[in-house]
Amino acid sequence: MKQLKMKGAVVLTAAMIASTALTACTSQDKAAPSGSGKAASAQEGAGAAEAVPVRYVIPGNLTPDHQKVQDAVNAKLKADGVNVRLDVKAIPWDAWNQKTNIMLSTGEEFELLAAMEDMKSVTQLAGSGALAPLNELIDKYGPNLKKAIPDYLWDAATVKGKIYAIPNKWIDFANGWYWVTGREDLMKKYNLKTPTTRAELIDAAEQLQKKVEQDTGEKYYIQLRAKDNLHAIYRDMEGFPFTTDLKQLFLVDKDGNAESYVESKLFKEESAFMRTLYQKGLISKDVLSIPQDQMLKGLEQGKFLFYLERGSNLDPLMQANNPNAKVSLFRLQPDKPTFRPLAFGNSNVVPVNTKHPEAGIQFLNWLYANQDNYDLFMYGIQGEQWTKTDNNRYDSKKTDKNQPKYLFQNWQIGNLDFARFSKEASDLQVKVEGTMDDKAVNSPVMGFVFDSNQVSTEYANVLAEIQASIVPIKNGVVEYDKYYPEALKKLKAAGLDKVMEEYKKQLAEWKAQHKK
Repeated sequence: MKQLKMKGAVVLTAAMIASTALTACTSQDKAAPSGSGKAASAQEGAGAAEAVPVRYVIPGNLTPDHQKVQDAVNAKLKADGVNVRLDVKAIPWDAWNQKTNIMLSTGEEFELLAAMEDMKSVTQLAGSGALAPLNELIDKYGPNLKKAIPDYLWDAATVKGKIYAIPNKWIDFANGWYWVTGREDLMKKYNLKTPTTRAELIDAAEQLQKKVEQDTGEKYYIQLRAKDNLHAIYRDMEGFPFTTDLKQLFLVDKDGNAESYVESKLFKEESAFMRTLYQKGLISKDVLSIPQDQMLKGLEQGKFLFYLERGSNLDPLMQANNPNAKVSLFRLQPDKPTFRPLAFGNSNVVPVNTKHPEAGIQFLNWLYANQDNYDLFMYGIQGEQWTKTDNNRYDSKKTDKNQPKYLFQNWQIGNLDFARFSKEASDLQVKVEGTMDDKAVNSPVMGFVFDSNQVSTEYANVLAEIQASIVPIKNGVVEYDKYYPEALKKLKAAGLDKVMEEYKKQLAEWKAQHKK
């Protein structure tokens, strides 16, 4: 990989750690072999020093054996000569945005933060001044990161020559998007064909809903994430392949031309499709307010018609309640080529307020040094929290409530070079989530990163207005023709035109620089 000095490099996947003692810098700094998990030490020969904390803030909840595994990780870090101490801090999902905003704005010290592009993107965080640039730190402390993360991901994590994130290469987005998840067992039971268009999807959902309700007395719905891109239907829309950002603000066509997504014909087309689902009762009337945990519980119980996302991990979860339940994954317009719309969706970032920005890089460098380090952190102590099975699978030890004693979420920090799959994972899940698609067509703006700092106030206002005024239209809850004109007026007042002007300006400069 290229040297990551203060020039336009690239970023995106997941990383690990390396180093020894970190206090008084000496002129004797040098790099150790990357396979050991060590990088340059900031205090070689200066004697033992107290380990520097790596307070790693993540969403969700910790598993029961977390502390035991974390202690083992810290013992391994010490034995490997990496002078940092891991301390994972979990924040419940319902408090995530508020709590992390407060932590960043008040200067609370912590060393690593899980970043999600569909919530608060790296460019937003960097534009607000919340993140430390990482180029020099990665050069000095992250040799294993450079090996584990490909250049196109680093490029996507770079804003004006500065790397602001360590991307997670836990999945290839050519394999991650555009899927519809169906109940294969129910489709076969009721002799329904796999849909290939939006019209066929609606027809299949209507038949399935009616038959399931007749047999069980329960009404199932199409499930989706109301605030996210509805990419499951994009392949059946005019102009595909096209690229939309995760905030549903920008649209770039296959030739690289940009416009506002909410002002496009595609947005109107998407809204019309969702309005049909809503009026036919194929999505819940409470689609905008259903808590994520409740929606996920329904998926795990198999109580859905279709899921407009990739649900490749659902088989073992559903089968705990219904042994005959089985999912299938399919794409609309399956003969169209596969498309890679973006480089990454998850990463880890270093807050600017930490006194030791190198500590998080060292931990990630250690993580990606070898399979043993990765297995320990991701799956726990072998023999206590998990055991190896065939074909690079693992078997998690369970609690009396049949939950894993320990497991760290792959999407938060995983890497395909080291990843294992649960023994319960279906072959479908392994195929979809565990491989790279060498034939996929890349987005024409792959590697372009919009710097919102130039229009930070307008950008924040527009995103807030999208959630308030556009999301209800996009999900069919209100009529496009009746509510769109006022919603657009509010977006214009919030600064949409100024944001689009800046986006197009930066995109044109990027194209000229890269001869696009």
